[in-house]
Amino acid sequence: MPPRELAVRPFRAADRDPVASLLSRLSGESLYQRFHSAGVRVDGAIVDLVTAGQTLIAELDGEVVGLASYNGARCELGIVVDDKCQRHGIGNALCRELLRGAECAGVSKVMATIMHSNHAMLRLLQSLEWPLLHVNRGPSLEVIIQLQSV
Repeated sequence: MPPRELAVRPFRAADRDPVASLLSRLSGESLYQRFHSAGVRVDGAIVDLVTAGQTLIAELDGEVVGLASYNGARCELGIVVDDKCQRHGIGNALCRELLRGAECAGVSKVMATIMHSNHAMLRLLQSLEWPLLHVNRGPSLEVIIQLQSV
């Protein structure tokens, strides 16, 4: 089997259907970890939500297998990777590229709200080169990624 090629690039309007397909393939557990609810209905509104702001997608051999974005006044970070592709560095590649772009754009910090049970996401954020601040928020953990000195 030939090696598969990963490409990380900016989201384009033509990516809406492939992003909807990615979200539709996610397990209930992945939906819960990303949206804090396993009952998310994949429709145009949810695609709008995950692609608002600065958004990158990951393609593996031309198929959309991941997405990372930050948006809003708080610069909220969200990452999702296809279940079959998790734990292969795709989320890490997306996150690093997105945060480097944010830093170059002058963003000083990005925030992520993570379920306490989402150990993989917490490990990913802890592996980054930027300092983190953790704040408990009931069933979730708010992680602030300090991109540059303020």
